[in-house]
Amino acid sequence: MSIPSPFLRVLVLLLVVAPAVLAQRDDSAEARFERGKKAFDRMEVEGAREELEAALAVTEGPLAAPRKLEAERLLGLIAQYAQRTADAVTWNTRALATLTGIEGVKSPALVPLLVELARSLKDDGQLPESLAPLERALVLLAPAAETEGERIAAIRFDLARSAKLAGRRELALDNFLLYLAAREKALGPDSGDLAYPLEQIAALQIGLGRKKDALATWERWMALFEKLKGPKSPALCRGLDATSRLRIALGDADGAEKDVQRWLSLLLKVTVEHPEIATAEHRFSMLEDARGNHEEALRHLDAALLQTRKIRGPGALAFGKFQLDRADLLRRMKRLDEALAAAETGCAILVKKRAGDDVEVVLGFLERGRVHLDREEWDLAAADFRRVTGSWERIGGPKHPALAEPLGFLATALEKKGGEEAAKEAAALRGRVKEIEAAAR
Repeated sequence: MSIPSPFLRVLVLLLVVAPAVLAQRDDSAEARFERGKKAFDRMEVEGAREELEAALAVTEGPLAAPRKLEAERLLGLIAQYAQRTADAVTWNTRALATLTGIEGVKSPALVPLLVELARSLKDDGQLPESLAPLERALVLLAPAAETEGERIAAIRFDLARSAKLAGRRELALDNFLLYLAAREKALGPDSGDLAYPLEQIAALQIGLGRKKDALATWERWMALFEKLKGPKSPALCRGLDATSRLRIALGDADGAEKDVQRWLSLLLKVTVEHPEIATAEHRFSMLEDARGNHEEALRHLDAALLQTRKIRGPGALAFGKFQLDRADLLRRMKRLDEALAAAETGCAILVKKRAGDDVEVVLGFLERGRVHLDREEWDLAAADFRRVTGSWERIGGPKHPALAEPLGFLATALEKKGGEEAAKEAAALRGRVKEIEAAAR
């Protein structure tokens, strides 16, 4: 039986010509780079990654430095897009080294890659390590401060936020203050854009124990909003909330009472069922607590809980937070059974409303642990303090300043429990506390 000639031609093409054509495929570094780049432009991400990695792996006739740099940067973008954060760190680090070889270690051309590397480190959960690239970027831009003001301000903002998350409060505060000065210079002293950095600065000042500075910052915030919104605007309630809390902490009960009264009057002008009326009641509770009137403080706190249950419901986040404050107050009043019930309710609500390592959840379990400690329930207390320390370590690393308190409480629980192993662990924990406190100074 004869085979038709058209079929023979196809067969010859498949068996002879096609392999010869494939053998001629250009797999040089340059060709693979070009194919990878085109695939990237078409958003064929995996194909682009394979070709670009192959291009960089070629040792005979490797890519010239500019092409190598572009390939590494593209691979960093691909890794970031695919949420392969560790790979993004690797490629951005390699790209930075390549660009340094081209431009030198002091070139401002390194700044965009330093910022990108910081972002990828932060995305990879390496918060402390993400700070150094941003600090280096600021050093490189310093000689051009007059012309690079906007870019410097943006990097300071990123550095301040990351430093705050990493527990580097002094570094965060310094950079928020410099960012605020830059924005004020650019926008004027009455710009609403100054409100956010003012709030962050005040929070950091509180964290560093500088309550008088924090009060002055919030008073500046209040003056800004009075200019922007008027002296009777409900927008002022946020500031009055903060200033009343700070005045209580500073022992200025009369000043705090005036702030809360003004705050309450602004809320009542909006509606008698404003949900923040409960927060004002809560502040009255803090005020009476500071005056040593614990029963009166509890009465105001119960009023806040009642108002919150009515307006927001018994599962509301605010209801849970007020329950934890009630647990704290009852614990100090030595009403420990009631304190534990309030702490249990508060923690249950916060766990439902917030992620496991959310700061409010962490503080809730810290309070419950303290109640267990006062009830001499050493194992239960230790379990809560271990949970708290684990969360702080995941949030800010093993030397986060907030770790000192729960580690100290955990050491106390272990010491009270007794036993050789517990005593050995407690001693090690006391040593960690000293190291953390020293590092935070």
